[in-house]
Amino acid sequence: MALLLVAQLGCGSEAKPVFRGLPANIMAQPRGTIGVITHHTSSSLLTAFRAMGIPYQRIPLGDAPRTNLTSYQILFLDEDVLDEDKEFVAYNHALEQVGRNGATMIIMRQPTDAMREATRKASYKIHPRDVEYRLRLVTPRKDDPMMTTPNRVTRVDLDSLGTRASQLVHGGREARAIVSANLDAPDSSAVMLWEPYAKGAVWYFSIPLADFAAAGHEGAQKIIANLVTNR
Repeated sequence: MALLLVAQLGCGSEAKPVFRGLPANIMAQPRGTIGVITHHTSSSLLTAFRAMGIPYQRIPLGDAPRTNLTSYQILFLDEDVLDEDKEFVAYNHALEQVGRNGATMIIMRQPTDAMREATRKASYKIHPRDVEYRLRLVTPRKDDPMMTTPNRVTRVDLDSLGTRASQLVHGGREARAIVSANLDAPDSSAVMLWEPYAKGAVWYFSIPLADFAAAGHEGAQKIIANLVTNR
């Protein structure tokens, strides 16, 4: 399939970040080309990437279903991508190519009613596992690379994010909670959930991670840096 999109590099002509003062101890070492499927150039995720100096290629949502995505090692679906049933086509297309290429897809949002309805029509069945959160985050796997390298995510970092967690993302039986919000049963809920898919993998988030990172929260920036660095 030919590449139909001339992608725009995130560290090039787009607007400058809205804040300064990235903590010097946060490191991001992207392990490959990063693609971001999004509606708007003004999204918090793109602002966070620019502020952190992380290169990316923006893929307008309308072009995504017709774009060859196999050149991306990391593919983000921004928070505005899954608002409507018709837009779920982009998700299915991205997931198919991620599974074929062994890449990682990262879904930056909580499930909506439209997303739930769309999953019933998807070739890949997603299983909702909603819980009521107790808002203190824990790490069931404290030594997971996602939480330690190149940036160690601390108790203070998690506390800065925990008050906004509200709903579990989707995940199947093979999904693994990296950060959980249910203290009684850490693996039954997660604000960060990892799941294998074919040759690749999918991350799900149910906190406004991009908003926090764009606003300068060190904990959120560490997590994003780890996402683009670790497999």
